[in-house]
Amino acid sequence: MSVLSRNFFKGSYKIRVEGLRLNQFLSECLKNGIEVTQIKNKNDFTLECMISEKSYNEIIKKKYGNRYRITRLKSTGFSKFKKKARQKKGFAAGLLIFLYLLYYQSLFITEIEIKGIETINEDEFRTALMEFGVAEGNKKVEDIEALKEYFYLKYDELAWIGIQYTGNKMIIDIAEKSEAPEIISYDIPCDIVAKKTGYIEKVITKYGRPVVQAGEFVKEGDILISGIVPDEETEEIKYIHSLGEVYAKIIYRFNITEEKKEIIKNETGEKSYGLRLKAGTIDIETGHQNIEYKNYIRQDSNIFDVMIPFPIKVSLIELSELDISYRQKEQNEMENSISKKISEYIKKNIPEDAEILNKDLMYDEERNIIKISVIIESLEEIGCEVKMIPIY
Repeated sequence: MSVLSRNFFKGSYKIRVEGLRLNQFLSECLKNGIEVTQIKNKNDFTLECMISEKSYNEIIKKKYGNRYRITRLKSTGFSKFKKKARQKKGFAAGLLIFLYLLYYQSLFITEIEIKGIETINEDEFRTALMEFGVAEGNKKVEDIEALKEYFYLKYDELAWIGIQYTGNKMIIDIAEKSEAPEIISYDIPCDIVAKKTGYIEKVITKYGRPVVQAGEFVKEGDILISGIVPDEETEEIKYIHSLGEVYAKIIYRFNITEEKKEIIKNETGEKSYGLRLKAGTIDIETGHQNIEYKNYIRQDSNIFDVMIPFPIKVSLIELSELDISYRQKEQNEMENSISKKISEYIKKNIPEDAEILNKDLMYDEERNIIKISVIIESLEEIGCEVKMIPIY
């Protein structure tokens, strides 16, 4: 159960404290281990705060009310439902049945999510899950390691598999083995072709016939060094295994953006709670209809989520008020951020052994956004061996 759910079920009061020396009131609370949160000073003689039911009873017991005027404004949490349950046996019995059903339904799988699957057929993978007894609506598998071993034996292409539960949802993460590059034997004829588009800078031919020269523009897939070589004496065609290195200037163009102002979001401490009930196509929410917050963040915490006999989901909603402000970024701060974004692009898209020849940046400002067009020129080895079928 999340922290949000625990706070909701624990119960608390919002109180107003009026009087002189309010700091002394807070100091006494701290000294006596009474937790006070979300403190708001209304004026020099009034403050509002949140306090647990237990701490509120301690304040009353210690007669804080003799020195301060303490008013209970509202209560939050599950306490009011507990009081009704004590008064109504039928409600208590229904609550027990509800909790039992909640526990019972937690033993079943309502959804299976598979991540990272690429070459493996997902339908076949789900069929293999069913063969092991794993399916939506079935009980959760207790021996996760046995399930992993089952898949390692069934699929050679699996490098790693992770299985975990999030509530009633089973999440399967898969990492497939990467294929090793094909090594072409020297007795097999092949061409060297371009694996990228660019401008030829240098061709080093060891075996074969070069068909491009420095300054030429080539596209991905173009032949750079041919394995078709005419015999100078017999004028017959030979098919050989080409060997060589071809370097080209590759041009990368991309755009990045940087905001001149940073948005700062601070929680004010004001919170509002509600419930969400989703049953089939019915979706009902409470707690946000009368909310006066202009900006807020929302957090949902599942209380009840079942698929049998039909989909029912109950969630606790917490809406936390936000105070939005803006901060003008420093020049060096923006420059560092732009440099970091460019470095991340280079790391992701340009080989480590490439030589960066040139880097141009063009700026365009629009209100709060700086748009940067980036052009990078790099020197890379672009040749790769490809088998060819000789024509006799």
